[in-house]
Amino acid sequence: MSGRAAILFLAVLFAGQAVLASLSGAEERAMEDRVTRIEAEGRVRMVQDGRRAVAERAVYERAEEKVVLTGSPKVWEDKNVVSGREITVFLEEDRSEVKDDVRVILYPRDEEKPSETPKKPRSNEKKKVPLVVTSRSMTADQTKSQIVFENDVVVRRSDMTLTADRVTVFYE
Repeated sequence: MSGRAAILFLAVLFAGQAVLASLSGAEERAMEDRVTRIEAEGRVRMVQDGRRAVAERAVYERAEEKVVLTGSPKVWEDKNVVSGREITVFLEEDRSEVKDDVRVILYPRDEEKPSETPKKPRSNEKKKVPLVVTSRSMTADQTKSQIVFENDVVVRRSDMTLTADRVTVFYE
């Protein structure tokens, strides 16, 4: 979340958009520089670059450019879903960490571009089924296109179950 986004967020939470609109550019920058932390509670919603998140509580730490979501947090990107006890999103690093009771549902990506007329599925066509992964902790690093699950990892698909101490998922 950029400083500008943080100040807009802060203004919406505490002062209302009309107050922010009345600030000059210099006043807005001065206020941005003073914001160090934002705490949000109760039905928290966050949207960033196509990702959506919900939680009961969110804490934005400006110095570390991170948001910590707690209270039944969930993050969606397309149809994929991540949940756990605590989700930390590192905004500048395109990385996130999930602690305890991690549950991830990963859907296969469609290889074809969608057409205007829906294609009738062939009987011999394989159905794309999601992977469901549970573990104690997870770190996703989009810059490396990988997700690392650790401690009591279980990967399930309709036709297979895999268990391990550590699983790394690579994606395109």
